Amino acid sequence: AANFAAMNALASATGGEVKEMTEETNKIDAIREVLHETHAGRKTFAEVVGVMLASGVESYLVDLRRREDVVYGANDTVLTEPLDLDYGAIAQEFSKAGIVAAIRAAQRDEIRYPEFMRRAAAAGTVAYWAEVTGKRVIYFGRTGDMHVEWFPGAAPDLDLLGDAELAKGGAVLGKI
Repeated sequence: AANFAAMNALASATGGEVKEMTEETNKIDAIREVLHETHAGRKTFAEVVGVMLASGVESYLVDLRRREDVVYGANDTVLTEPLDLDYGAIAQEFSKAGIVAAIRAAQRDEIRYPEFMRRAAAAGTVAYWAEVTGKRVIYFGRTGDMHVEWFPGAAPDLDLLGDAELAKGGAVLGKI
């Protein structure tokens, strides 16, 4: 009770900063917990996204070479956590078909994160950036190859944007 009274007195004196610190700590704890649960194969991607959004996360980077997760908050906060998974060696060549197959299996809940990461590494994925607020994940290979996977139902209508070639996988350098 004395600690609670002291925190309330401090909150009154500082304009509520203790409450904000407690809320921020709770969000960080929720992010760490969902990462731990995901690494253990107990959470789906949709569950992870829900916790990340509720915690104010804009995006997160999973770096397979550095073996870490880097989480970026809306207020430019950064949280780095170790990626403690054995996913094997990362293939030299990026396989779009391989990463897409792993994504589809995860979407159908046929595999969970540890197996997804093994398949991603076997497909030559060195990192991926989950743009939580942007509703897409960008998978990267060693030489700049990439695959953009939109969240289910979130893909833009590329033809309306005049990017029919992009929708077919064509080059769009002139449009950049």
